[in-house]
Amino acid sequence: SEPEVVYPIHNSIKIGEGKTLIVKCRARGKPNPKIVWSRGGRNLVMKENVNVQQEEHADQESQHLVSTLQISRISIGDSGNYTCKAENNHGSIQKWVYVAVQSVLPTLPFTTTSPAIVDDSACPPLYCLHNGSCSSYPGGIKFC
Repeated sequence: SEPEVVYPIHNSIKIGEGKTLIVKCRARGKPNPKIVWSRGGRNLVMKENVNVQQEEHADQESQHLVSTLQISRISIGDSGNYTCKAENNHGSIQKWVYVAVQSVLPTLPFTTTSPAIVDDSACPPLYCLHNGSCSSYPGGIKFC
């Protein structure tokens, strides 16, 4: 029978940069279909951080194949449409999922600064015009 792709059921996935993406594609048919992953019309090339695993399953009604795409340490450049194409000698079908990799801003340590000490006596007489009050912060910064 012609293959049928059961997964993925979501059309888009949002993931933070540096995380591990796992997308499963499940297809069934007789004979068991072959699954190929692609991005932007090009078949995915296995790299250090890109891995595909496939498991065959069979029951009385049909055979199916589960293909798992895993991209570790995903980066912004990995965003895009990922397609899983299932084919056997009766035909082919494909489904895609859009992966949006979101930038993760570095978390800054929470710090507090001690309040500045205001010293009104450090301003020279008549420093401020129109009888304004003068304040001085450590480091010699004066303001009216």
